[in-house]
Amino acid sequence: MTFLSSPLLALQFLTVIPVKIKVFKDIDLARSAVYFPVIGFLLGLILVVVAKGLVFLNFNTLTASVIIVAVLAVTTGSIHLDGLSDTSDALLSRKSKDEMLDIMRDPHIGAMGAVAIILALMLKVVLISSLRPSIMMPALVLMCTISRTSLVMAMHLFPYARKEGKAKTYMEQKDIKTLVIAATLATLFVAFTWHIRGLVTLLVTILFVYLMGKSIVRRFGGITGDILGAMVETSEIIVLLGVSILGSVKI
Repeated sequence: MTFLSSPLLALQFLTVIPVKIKVFKDIDLARSAVYFPVIGFLLGLILVVVAKGLVFLNFNTLTASVIIVAVLAVTTGSIHLDGLSDTSDALLSRKSKDEMLDIMRDPHIGAMGAVAIILALMLKVVLISSLRPSIMMPALVLMCTISRTSLVMAMHLFPYARKEGKAKTYMEQKDIKTLVIAATLATLFVAFTWHIRGLVTLLVTILFVYLMGKSIVRRFGGITGDILGAMVETSEIIVLLGVSILGSVKI
């Protein structure tokens, strides 16, 4: 593996950008998690470019927000939305742990999964459209960066619930160095983007994800790839809420 392989693996895992690395070791895949905040930051920059283009073309705020959310969903292949859907179907089924894990493997979407996706998309559109122009650009960067950082944190803090799965490779090969470096990179990106208010948003979101993870582990005995996806979607909404609130606070 070359020096560039790990960030490209992260890009391949988190987006649909055409990167085709077929030969790699499990340890290389696990170490690529270091670059999740970097990929999140890049996704945020893509959304900023899209947003600026829409402003230049005089799109109204609501339409621009819908397009921004759509671009993010398409660029990531909607993998996190799929995880949110499966997790919602399982958690709200009131079944046993094993039955809930089976529900998450079902390729068909249930009623609660569909509702969860609709609500998540609507919340993001409404929250983005309600932001003042001066804080919309930082919000888009923070939304993508912090949510991908929460992904790394969750993989390191919680056990895996299945005997196999896509996320198992990351979690079996995890080490504290990966978490520390990813957290450091995220802190630098966030501080650069929105200074103290960005760091407050980061801490609040990470705390929320931690509490969410603890609650889910009590139900499933661990987390899965679908749950990680649900955490990313939830984190994006928490970040947007945080920016909306802190945007009116002088720090």
